[in-house]
Amino acid sequence: MMQGKKLRNMTAGLSALFVMSTLFGILPSQSTIHAVYASDALTPLLSKEQVTQLAQKWGLVPADFKQINAALKGPERSPYFKQSWSLSWTNAQENARVNAVIDAVTGELLQYSRYTTDGKTSGTIGSVGEKQALENAMVFLQRVTSEAERKRLSKPNEYAALNPYYTEWPQQVFMFTRIEKGIPFLENGIQLVLDEAGQVILYAKDWNNEDLPDPEQALLIERAQNAGGERITPTLSYKVLESITGNFDRDNGKFALVFAYGQKDPQYVDALTGKVINALGQNAEETKPLQPLGKTVLPASKDKVSRLITKEEAQGIAEQLIKKLPGQYLSEGSRGGGSSSGPNGVQIRNWKFDFSPVQSKDRQAETVQLRINDRGQLEEVMLGEGSGRGGQKIEKAVAWKEAVAGAIQLVKTFYSDRLGEIYLLDEQPSDLFQQEQLRRGSPFMVEFGWMKDGVPIENKGFFVEVNPETGIAESLQANANDLPDLAALKVAKTIDPTEARKVEQAQKKWMLTYFQPQPGNKDLPKSMTKPMLVYRYVGDKGVVDALTGKWISFDAERKKQRPEDLAGHPYQEALEYVVRNGFMTVEEGKLLPDKQVTRMEMAQWLSRLTTRIEFHDPLRLRAEDEEKERFEFEDVTKEHSHYAVIQKGLQYGFIAKQGTKFEPDLAITRAQAADMAARLLGYGDLLNKPGVFQSVYPDVLQQDIPAVAIVHALGLIEGKTKTAFSPNDPLTRGEAAQLLQDLIQLRQGQE
Repeated sequence: MMQGKKLRNMTAGLSALFVMSTLFGILPSQSTIHAVYASDALTPLLSKEQVTQLAQKWGLVPADFKQINAALKGPERSPYFKQSWSLSWTNAQENARVNAVIDAVTGELLQYSRYTTDGKTSGTIGSVGEKQALENAMVFLQRVTSEAERKRLSKPNEYAALNPYYTEWPQQVFMFTRIEKGIPFLENGIQLVLDEAGQVILYAKDWNNEDLPDPEQALLIERAQNAGGERITPTLSYKVLESITGNFDRDNGKFALVFAYGQKDPQYVDALTGKVINALGQNAEETKPLQPLGKTVLPASKDKVSRLITKEEAQGIAEQLIKKLPGQYLSEGSRGGGSSSGPNGVQIRNWKFDFSPVQSKDRQAETVQLRINDRGQLEEVMLGEGSGRGGQKIEKAVAWKEAVAGAIQLVKTFYSDRLGEIYLLDEQPSDLFQQEQLRRGSPFMVEFGWMKDGVPIENKGFFVEVNPETGIAESLQANANDLPDLAALKVAKTIDPTEARKVEQAQKKWMLTYFQPQPGNKDLPKSMTKPMLVYRYVGDKGVVDALTGKWISFDAERKKQRPEDLAGHPYQEALEYVVRNGFMTVEEGKLLPDKQVTRMEMAQWLSRLTTRIEFHDPLRLRAEDEEKERFEFEDVTKEHSHYAVIQKGLQYGFIAKQGTKFEPDLAITRAQAADMAARLLGYGDLLNKPGVFQSVYPDVLQQDIPAVAIVHALGLIEGKTKTAFSPNDPLTRGEAAQLLQDLIQLRQGQE
């Protein structure tokens, strides 16, 4: 189900960074404490010097790191923060950074992270096994926690299925779950992540200090299970495949039809009352089923988003959309445009078009701006000045229901032909959240999700900003990557929900646990509900395939992304590097390092590369491309699944605008790979001047001499021998991995 990414990322990120503290911790001697005080209380707080000394005592900060930040965060500045110190250190030479959050009252470590900004690792991949990594994690844990606290932790990964973090191979993760009176508190505990060198790169603690319910008052297990019974049932939804497999290369933009639990679905039985509740801690039986805003559905022929359109076509779409508003509007032309990129590196271009009302005293104030992307999709509607109020505090606001009504009216205006595919995420902000938004002068944000034939699509939706003083919707915001191609989704015959429930429950055990309800999307961590005592099914984390009825284990799927055929390979380090950074796809544990690379695969990897590092000025290229007719190949038409990738390559310049065919499925030769690399680095104008270069290898044809000479001089693609480049040999995945890694390191060395 769509979670409302903008708000979700904000609240989830803050929750993870400033986690709840525990009463236990390592405190400095009382004789050394020089207290500072919060502005609204006489609570003694540790000073910057004291928490810095603690970080050094724990060995968090290497000697050659320089402190760059130390900020005291607390309720007097924002309700998002506890009384805690946020600290940062950096090492410019290593492009490394260390962050720590330390409780300003207890002096305990709440969070620690260490990472490099250039993607380099701290050691040789695979040099530390799981046993040694665990020993290192235990040493770190002993340094930063008390013995009393460690006695209240589970064995490492005893309840790993509820691990809230997903890490990339080859990192190792250890989750220590909090245990109270023999009952696991699955949302509380300590997590450590270690890199391939066995170094701790993440430490995070979640620990709620409120009173816990008495387990002696819990219902008998049989009675609780009968109380939940058939009401605990997963619901049908489209789930993003990459969230299951962790594979952003192969699975980007694809969906699986599954039975899974949404935030408001019934999942737990309150062990004290027998009521069935959801992840928010609410009575699940009071939750209303999802309902579309209407019945209209866009015909499949009009929802095909693979075809790219021109700026002129986008203008035509905008001119049709503006007619949905009452009155008459004149086009003020285009304000320019921009682009966005998904994990696959493909850019989605967009253009902004302004319209002003014919009958208006202040045409500028009432201007309407529409943003259309090159898939022909509406990404933004901006009415007047939009939601910009300069961050001024809002003294009086309309009721939330009035804001929702205004948002629905705007959606019905511009999406009148697809209301059967849109539903409202009916989640009212908490009072505390609303107060904070008004204090900041922020608009109300009403969220909507997409659905297909009544089935919600995970994490796909948009939001409408509403003026909290007037209740009038001022803008509609939709990210291009959150606009699904509904025509590609087809609801087939699925298994019965009852069967799905049986499949899932067969993978798990019915257990009594403590439970921390999740904060809603429009809530603050400070206003989280109190811990509860619940019965739930605990075990392997996954979903049920709605078509086959098979269990899909997240852990099993992600293990398939770990290559098992690289040991001892000449390009092992480079291959592991590109897998770790999401360039190459592992299939069923195999990377096939000696497999030939196709021209399409090389284009995909270089396209993804350009979203991470700028090899030359892409703005200049986009400006030139805007004025020129789009170059197209006969065998990669607008209907081709990788048309956007090829156009990105042509636009960026690493694919030559020549010839009539691209031949995407042919193996790319070493000479062709050299040509792409040289163009990527901005040497395209020199490649048609073979007389300027001298060939290092006698087997290179005259037209290939410039590209081979350039990559050889830069140390990118070496010859097979000292006298043979073997230009017509196919490039292997191992060689391609080395090229990608070298290109990244070359560009970083030039910065």
